[in-house]
Amino acid sequence: MQRLTAAGDAARADLGAVQSDAQAKIQAAQAGVTRAQNALSAINAQVASTKAAVQSERDAAAARLRDAQAKLSVAQSAVDSLNSQISSEQLQIDQLNSDIGWWHNWYNNLAWYDKAWGWTKLGVEVGWRGTQVAGLTAAIAGLRASELTANGVLDVARQTAQAAQAASATYPVDQDPRVLALQGGLAAAQLGVQTAQGVLATAQQSTTAAVAAAAQTVTGLVQQLAQATDVLQTASAALGGLRQAVGSAADIVGYVAAHGLGSLLDVRSASFDGTLTATSGGSVTLAADVVLQGAEQRVRISYDFHDLAAGAKALAQQLLPGIPV
Repeated sequence: MQRLTAAGDAARADLGAVQSDAQAKIQAAQAGVTRAQNALSAINAQVASTKAAVQSERDAAAARLRDAQAKLSVAQSAVDSLNSQISSEQLQIDQLNSDIGWWHNWYNNLAWYDKAWGWTKLGVEVGWRGTQVAGLTAAIAGLRASELTANGVLDVARQTAQAAQAASATYPVDQDPRVLALQGGLAAAQLGVQTAQGVLATAQQSTTAAVAAAAQTVTGLVQQLAQATDVLQTASAALGGLRQAVGSAADIVGYVAAHGLGSLLDVRSASFDGTLTATSGGSVTLAADVVLQGAEQRVRISYDFHDLAAGAKALAQQLLPGIPV
């Protein structure tokens, strides 16, 4: 009994130690998961910040491109308008010159006697047309000067638009080199979280098994202690029955009359030799030190827990071979 009690105390202490160790391991594994998740959150925040910066740059570049294209369109429109005006006025000059040539041809074909009044007519028709041609020619010269300036503005606008177009990235934001540079760290952080979670799961499984095994040991010892207690109680009851059986025997009536029934049988110690499995379902050996009618004896018999009465009879017969049982 003392050995079982000591074993039970040791098993409980071991269970406490296993539980403490399990808690420490799980806390450490959980801390590892937390660190990995924090690292992943940090790299995710960095990726998000970098993407936002890249997108902001692209939005600004797109705005610059739209502005450059708008200015290019205005410059091109100005040049086109000047070209159109020059072409229109050149057509007028060509028409006037053609008319002047016609009038000269008309005059040259007049009869000699019509030359006098024809000359006057020719002067009128050619004169105002020549004046218009001169005015239009001057206007074209001014337009061409403006066209030269407009073409310069157009060239600058075109170069600006081309530069803005070249600076505008067309590939996805995720493919930006700055974002790609973070992808390796992101993958490593994700792997770190998975690894830490695996370590936590393993720790939970292993510690659960260890705690369960330690608890099972405690439970088994408690059950064995209870069984041993039942065995001793059963043995005590059997020895009590033996006292009663011996007390009724005819050959010890005198002893009882002289010394009293209580002094007839004194059980000094009793123990069982066998496994606790046997105590719950088989035979063990009972060893007892007794004092019968003042004489010390040591008895040793086989004891079957399936038949307690038979064990008590066997004990009585060994002590008093002639006692009727």
